[in-house]
Amino acid sequence: LQWLRPPQIKARKRKEITRRNSITKGWAICSHIQPSDISQGTLGDCWFLSSIAVVASKPELIHKLILIQQMELAGAYMFRLCKDGVWKTVIVDDQLPCDERGRLVFAKRYSPRTFY
Repeated sequence: LQWLRPPQIKARKRKEITRRNSITKGWAICSHIQPSDISQGTLGDCWFLSSIAVVASKPELIHKLILIQQMELAGAYMFRLCKDGVWKTVIVDDQLPCDERGRLVFAKRYSPRTFY
């Protein structure tokens, strides 16, 4: 298991590979996210991913939850999450678990150059 930033993760499609030329240029946080973009991997987190899919059906909600919309060089992002009826601001880094080939191990993305 290795932890990689989104631009370092191996692409699912060849055209995405040729465009991965910088750490942050052209990357977006949850840009144009659709409920069908979310795919569960080997982790039992369907409860969390299904919540994201529901929110993804309302783009105006996504933009209220993400306090930073573009990739940051520092790799830290602020989100608003609700747990047990209490809203909290949470800071999350962009290091994602990948296999030895550099492919995502758990939840996967379908949109190229989008991090969510």
